[in-house]
Amino acid sequence: MTQYPSYSGPEEPIAAAGPVGPAPKSTDLAAKLMLVLAALSLVGLVLSVLTRGQLEDSIRDRSPELSADGVHTAVNVGLAFAVVLGIVFVVLYLLLAGQVRKGRNWARIVTVVLSALSVLSALSAIVQSGAVAPKLLSILSGVISLAVIVLLLRPDSKAFFARR
Repeated sequence: MTQYPSYSGPEEPIAAAGPVGPAPKSTDLAAKLMLVLAALSLVGLVLSVLTRGQLEDSIRDRSPELSADGVHTAVNVGLAFAVVLGIVFVVLYLLLAGQVRKGRNWARIVTVVLSALSVLSALSAIVQSGAVAPKLLSILSGVISLAVIVLLLRPDSKAFFARR
């Protein structure tokens, strides 16, 4: 019978993945700002419903060939989309904020990507016409999202995520 050498594992023990201290201030602040973004998403939902009349007027002005039913359908579809998307972003920001605090690098990457999209959305809101309140909300969200990106890409934050 042939004997094969056995493998006993690495010579040095691998450190168990786990907490290695609290999150740095930049990471903690980014997570708090993500909670603010979740709250702003809720405000955006309310504004979407409250500005329904302005949305109807805007659709009528841009598409005068649409019937009253067509305008109502377009508004209802738009509002349904906005509500669903808003709820998704609220939940996503809440979940991501918790994972960022735990030092999950995947959450940091997803947050940076979503925040970059928010910044682009804010830039497009500047040049678009429409109701002032949603535009200001989008710009505010974009500025906060830019701050989140900067905070999560700081050296102390990067080191925190690298240790996990």
